[in-house]
Parts: sequence; structure tokens; C-alpha cells
Amino acid sequence: MKEFLQKTMRGASVFLIMYVIWNCGVEKQNDFSSLLMLLGPEQSLQTETYSFNTIAPSDGDEFQNIDVNQNQPEFNSGSEIIEYSNSSEPDLMVYVYFPGSRQMKPGEDISRKLSLQVANFGRGLAAGSRPDQEGYMVDLILSKDKEVPEGYASYFSDFKEDVLLGGGRISNTPNLVSGALKYVSEGSNILPKNIPTGDYYVCARVDIGSKIAESNEGNNTNCFPISIQMEEPLPDLIIPRASVYPSGMKCRAYKPMMYVTAEIKNIGQAASPALPDVGIINALEPDGIHGNGIGYESVIRPGETITVTFPIYFPINESFEVDVSLVEKKHTFDLRLNRGNWIPELNVQNNAYTRKPLELTIPEGYCRSHSG
Repeated sequence: MKEFLQKTMRGASVFLIMYVIWNCGVEKQNDFSSLLMLLGPEQSLQTETYSFNTIAPSDGDEFQNIDVNQNQPEFNSGSEIIEYSNSSEPDLMVYVYFPGSRQMKPGEDISRKLSLQVANFGRGLAAGSRPDQEGYMVDLILSKDKEVPEGYASYFSDFKEDVLLGGGRISNTPNLVSGALKYVSEGSNILPKNIPTGDYYVCARVDIGSKIAESNEGNNTNCFPISIQMEEPLPDLIIPRASVYPSGMKCRAYKPMMYVTAEIKNIGQAASPALPDVGIINALEPDGIHGNGIGYESVIRPGETITVTFPIYFPINESFEVDVSLVEKKHTFDLRLNRGNWIPELNVQNNAYTRKPLELTIPEGYCRSHSG
């Protein structure tokens, strides 16, 4: 009985350290390769065998996940035992953390919202995977439950049960000595499209290819609950065509030097509201100062295109006179929509006009020949 209590207390010490990390949000740059050694030589990996159960909380338990901002991971049934044994083999486990909100959207890249750690609770070395070495890999999987099939998960752009996230296979992993705990990551982790609204699990599974002979093969999966919400329909504005041409007016202050005409098309799923009082589309020279813009007075429905025209005025100096040095030259404009983030859009990366350079040269002597 005394020996059993000692083993239970040692196991509880390991779990307490893990729980503190889950709730305190340890920085990614820290190295926890000596985490288990914090218990001291008498409570770290010894020749004896001991284990403990991390019991999944029930609805009434104190540590139940009760809101979208809690960040305790949930372990699989049957995968909740951490064992230390005389075996010389490694024992891999993986932990997935969501420090912030668990609310996600279909097609979202969640790589910045989660952290992954791999640990070796066994006594032997767990070889990592790299081009010149075969070792353990990690898959990130979306599932309706916490039961993840063994083997490599399959990727699909649309949702299927137990689907691999886009970029969700971590194939470059570190070697793990006994007691090591390290962060792993590898680029994007993109949720599939067309996920029905509801509750899901992001599950991490280590050693998906069964490359490592382990003392315990039943604790390689760790799941975390998330909530999928339908994405709100948004407009998406682009500039299919644009041109710039001289006004032909006399070189005077507050007079148009040239005009810009542009098409604005909504390729999104929701109407873009009328915005008459802001420069929703504007053209700026490289200095970011000279240029102009305009709004529009009508709603742009999905699939509709409108045409706008606005002037670029003769630049003036501090004396409110035309600055000829800023007139008679080559003018190049960055024509862009929604530069001030006036409206939410489905895609803000396509707001610039990139079909061809928007340029116009005012020749030397123009102001002299267009004075008066």
C-alpha cells in the first residue's frame, strides 16, 4: 500500500507540472527538455515502474471546459495513462494547446492559434524525422470525436471525418531523449472548407507511421475541443480595369491635372454598402501624399460592376501656387480599394489594380504653354 501511494504521488507531480504549463501559457522559445527532471532524481525516470490516470472530467467536475477561452487539452479514453518502466524503449506523447478562443471558421489557418509539444516519457531515444533520418511524425486531424484511426491521415479540401488539416503533417521533428519535451511546428494548419457548424476536436497524433517501437503505443493521441461557426458573407471588391488621362486644363491651383477612371466589381457574397463620404478607391503616388480618391453612392451587389471617375489636382506649394517640379514628370499611381479598411471584406489581398502600371507623363514646359 505504501509503495502504491508513493507511485501515485510521483505520477501526480508530473501531471501537476503539465497542468501548470497548460494554464500559464509558457513561451514557445523556452526549451523544456528537462521538464521531467524538475521532479528531482528520486521522482524522475527511475528503474521502477509507476503510473497514474488522468481522469477525463465529467460535466460536474471542477476542471470541465466551460467556455471558449479555456485551454486544457482533452485526452482520449484509453490513452490516459503515463507509464515509466524498466523498458529501454521510448514512450511518445503529444500535447495540443489553444491559449485563446476555440471558435474557428471553415477554411481558416489556425497555425497561430495553437501550439504543439511532443514528449518522451520512456527511457530510450525517440528518433526524429528529417530527410536523412526516418523517425516519428505528427498529424493534426479534425474529428467529430476523440477516436482517431491509426496510420497516416488523408487530406481533403472539404470536410471528411478524421481529415488531415492542410499542412497538418509535421515531418521535420527533433530527436527526443528520455524526459524531453519540445515544441514542434511546420507551416500552415488549414481547416477544411464546408465544415458544418458544430463542435469538433483538433487531434494531434504522434508517430503516425509507427516508426518508433514504444513501451506504450496507446497514448499517442491528444485531442482539443473547438467550435466551428459559419462564416459571415462578405463583399469582395476588385478593380478589373482602370486608366489615367490628362485633363488638358490650364496649370492652375485647385484645377484637375488628370483624371482616373476605374471599374469596381464586387465578386463577394454580400453587397458592399454605399460609401459616398470616404475615398474607398484612391490613387497615390509613391510618396504616399499626392493623389486623390472617391467614394460611391450606390450599393454594389454581388456580381455587379460600377465605374467611377475622379480628378488628380495640380500639386501646390506652401504659397498655394502650382509646384511645377511636381507637375512636369512621370506620374505613377498605386490604385487601390479600401485602403483605410472602411468595410470588412472576404479578401483584402486583391484590392490593388495590378493589370498594368497606371502611369502618365506630363511633359516639360506644359505649365508654360498652359498658363494664364
